[in-house]
Amino acid sequence: MRLHRFIRPIDLTAIQISLVDSSLRHQLSRVFRMNVGDELLLCDGNNQEARVRITTITKKEVVVEVLERYQAPHVLQRKIVLYLSIIKHDHVDLVVEKATELGVMTIVPVVSARTIKKSVRIDRLQSIVREAAEQCGRGTVPSVEPVVSLKEAFEQANACTVRLFCDMGGEPMGSALKEHLDSIALFIGPEGGWTDEERMLAKEKGCRTVSFGSLVLRAETAAIVGVYELASNK
Repeated sequence: MRLHRFIRPIDLTAIQISLVDSSLRHQLSRVFRMNVGDELLLCDGNNQEARVRITTITKKEVVVEVLERYQAPHVLQRKIVLYLSIIKHDHVDLVVEKATELGVMTIVPVVSARTIKKSVRIDRLQSIVREAAEQCGRGTVPSVEPVVSLKEAFEQANACTVRLFCDMGGEPMGSALKEHLDSIALFIGPEGGWTDEERMLAKEKGCRTVSFGSLVLRAETAAIVGVYELASNK
């Protein structure tokens, strides 16, 4: 039977661990109805994981004993930073969830010229990425950064080996993946697309314009496909 898996900043080196996080206690005792003797998996968010057994459940804590420690099975080999122009609320949630499952390391919401919504709930997105990381077996949880302007995003992305600006008419995404890339910034535009001024700015900032072919993809589709291409082609 598959064990329930949870990611929290927990020290897994002790033989017994006291779990006092209220949300985790609620999930264990109320949502999943776990009892003394039940086993689960704990990950510290830094690629270390442990199989544990519950020994005590009270209103204030859940105590577990460590049965086995090991490195999380899915360690990311490439740093992918997704600069996502803010799109419709439920579409942002979808992209954040799927990008986490596919291997993104950082998600940065971006306000571009044609974004309609100018803000997101960072705490909600952080909850989504943690739950997605728990579900898919990742050993790390992507960070969700504060909202930035496109200009600020370009400046941040200078830390990456290459910066890919997704737009119609660009070179095929596959051509950008022929070389070994340790870190990649991926820019996805809003529902209305990029403006000519933003395209010029991307070029000035040293971005490579890439596309997924002749089909016009929705923003959320482009983001998910883009992260998949970058994570799966090493």
